[in-house]
Amino acid sequence: MKRIACNGIDYIVTGDLKSSGPLVVLLHGFGAPGEDLVGLAPYLNLPKYRFAFPCAPLSLGPRMGNGRAWWMIDMAKVEAAMASGSFRDMSQEEPAGMASVRETMTLSLQSLCLQLGVESFVLGGFSQGAMLSTELTLESDLRIDKLVILSGTMLATARWTQQAAALESIPIFQSHGRSDMILGFKFAEMLKDCLNLSGKEVTWVPFAGGHEIPRNVLDELREFLQS
Repeated sequence: MKRIACNGIDYIVTGDLKSSGPLVVLLHGFGAPGEDLVGLAPYLNLPKYRFAFPCAPLSLGPRMGNGRAWWMIDMAKVEAAMASGSFRDMSQEEPAGMASVRETMTLSLQSLCLQLGVESFVLGGFSQGAMLSTELTLESDLRIDKLVILSGTMLATARWTQQAAALESIPIFQSHGRSDMILGFKFAEMLKDCLNLSGKEVTWVPFAGGHEIPRNVLDELREFLQS
């Protein structure tokens, strides 16, 4: 395990840094620490693979456990939706700060690829990290081999639909809990349908659970990465 800084973003990198094997970059969710997903690498047990886990640039401070964020969200709206038993529809939103962090991560990931000697990589994430991974895949010029969407959601529907149609066909893995109370299942289905209609190859893994990454999803993800 090694820590690498690339254009202002800190990464934890696991595996043999001198290996010529595939690189998988996974972005954590809102409010999580930078190392939140590091434990996935040993579970996936892919010896020839390298994994990189970036730490989001925004600190949420001690009141939120010193968690990190890719962009700020309106927690009052989230809590109000949950209190009313409904789900916040973000499908038409362009989150403030998303464009800025997209540019930051594009430069950072280009730098990471140079340091590790790779031209392309697998990109994915959980929750807000999945949203940013989708945005980067659709809007940046990074060379992305596969996209992994773990409990993500639909944003910027008109723009994402247009960009998905223009995107070169790549394998996509998407999972979501049917009882997710944070990001509603129907909006994940909306994203899946958007990608499917644009002709992309989507491995869709719904599961009986909430806002999480259960073991059966990781088992399916291992197969997807190896395929």
